[in-house]
Amino acid sequence: MRNLLGDKFVFMSGCEHLFCLECLREDVTMKINEGRVAQICCAEKSCMKPFNDLDIRNMKLDQSLIDKYEQFSVNNAIAQMDDMGWCPMKGCGSLANIEKAENSGKCQHCEFYFCLDCKNRVHPFKRCDLNRVDLLMMDKNNSDFLETQEGNAKAAEALMNLFIK
Repeated sequence: MRNLLGDKFVFMSGCEHLFCLECLREDVTMKINEGRVAQICCAEKSCMKPFNDLDIRNMKLDQSLIDKYEQFSVNNAIAQMDDMGWCPMKGCGSLANIEKAENSGKCQHCEFYFCLDCKNRVHPFKRCDLNRVDLLMMDKNNSDFLETQEGNAKAAEALMNLFIK
């Protein structure tokens, strides 16, 4: 098999399965362009090991595609971290340290200190408007709230009838 190596076939470093380089490039290019970099793995059904960065670089892809792959990889890695995120400040988008216990984050670049719920400036002594049930009362179009309110009224009436005769 190794005599087939060269311009047309390649071994993957993580599992050493042999693949047609052109077929592999086509599959990897499609997955990168669709943002599915986490799904780039060995096509052997019994294997499915993810490709490493060296495998991707050895495919001789366009530099723009490699840059896109790296950006998606970084975004996926950050999205899986509990203590890191992205700055919501318009025009920044840098890494931010996340403090879930305080429900806040702080950008490492612009030092914007923000609420994790609403993404606005942190408001430590005020409940976030996004989590305030009392504000739902103002929204008459909120069907979930109206259903809950009607259910509570019926339950209150049933209790009144049960205990007060």
